[in-house]
Amino acid sequence: MGVNSGGSDDWVKGYVGVKYCYTVELPRGGAQGFDLPNDQIRKVVHDMFEGVKVFARFIEREFVV
Repeated sequence: MGVNSGGSDDWVKGYVGVKYCYTVELPRGGAQGFDLPNDQIRKVVHDMFEGVKVFARFIEREFVV
């Protein structure tokens, strides 16, 4: 077993052996860090959803016959 940094995705990959795992993070945006201003939320959601669709197509090609 390899050394992990402590994130749950690291544990799932390193200890459990799941082939693909990831963490979704928002961009910094507000005074408190990840609290985006209202006028940025729609763009972030749109961009994130585009990434989710790409990942879903990859997983489908990898695992669905």
